[in-house]
Amino acid sequence: MKRTATKQATTKRLTAREKSEKGSDAAPQPATVEIERYNKLVAATELLGLQLIRSKADLFPERLPDDGDLVLRVKSPQFRGEYVDESRTLSCGVRLTLVLEPATAKDSSVLEVFAEYNVTYRLRDSAECAADIAHLFAGRNAVFNVWPFFRELAFSLVAKMGMPPLVLPLFRMPLLPKVGAH
Repeated sequence: MKRTATKQATTKRLTAREKSEKGSDAAPQPATVEIERYNKLVAATELLGLQLIRSKADLFPERLPDDGDLVLRVKSPQFRGEYVDESRTLSCGVRLTLVLEPATAKDSSVLEVFAEYNVTYRLRDSAECAADIAHLFAGRNAVFNVWPFFRELAFSLVAKMGMPPLVLPLFRMPLLPKVGAH
């Protein structure tokens, strides 16, 4: 079957042709957020739990291109962060989606994988957590902490669907500017 040979040839192309989307939920940059407050929050948190609460994977083999040339697109993460004062916890939600599509035909995905996670952190000491800092933390730390779990989920689901191994890239966060450098 021609599709099997195409799938095997696709394996090497996936990591070389990946691209990332930047959207409104991309890792936030602290233009109006005090970096020192963020750094204090990071230093005062410990991970309590990480749960996969929803996942979905769809394969459309009829959309596989004959040339096997596919592009991996990782959509911008969606996230939220909420501080609960009574329990001194920071509850974060993270949604991640990847799409594998023919290089020549956008909007006709061959594969889509979606996952939603809840991540809970405990705040030590007398750390404070304002809403802007919770949002920054969720968009940077919670997404970063969830990423390895999403990579494994995508790898496993794709293999179970009979597709070639799919190795997602490392998650790269933009660096924060140095404190006092404006």
